[in-house]
Amino acid sequence: MPKNQAKSCRDDHREAELENGPASGIKNDLENFLENSLENGLKLDPKMKRESKTKPQKEQAKQWVVYIVECCDKTLYTGIAKDLERRLQEHNSGKGAKYTASRRPVKLLYSEPASGHGEALSREYAIKKLKRSEKHALVAL
Repeated sequence: MPKNQAKSCRDDHREAELENGPASGIKNDLENFLENSLENGLKLDPKMKRESKTKPQKEQAKQWVVYIVECCDKTLYTGIAKDLERRLQEHNSGKGAKYTASRRPVKLLYSEPASGHGEALSREYAIKKLKRSEKHALVAL
């Protein structure tokens, strides 16, 4: 077959695009695929559902915690976390907050649970506004 007479898939798409618009070539390919699949025994089940992409629920959902740590220079740092042990390890490895990275090691002084992320943020902000003496009084409770 001479080169000018050979027809490729690309040529079919171009012709279909010229006749029916840009997406028609793909649409025709899909229709042909479905027809061939049905003829060859593939059955489409209309009740078939896609698998859910939601994450499986953990056995125990972790709760937000507001915490205060004391740095090696005796300054106080307040933060929030869902996994307090992991967060303390991050602080002590230098991968936590920028503030604590150069003030290691840190020591947990205080923690309190919060019902949600918003409440934890609000409580963290309130604690950060306290004076140092008021924070120490909170820790002593």
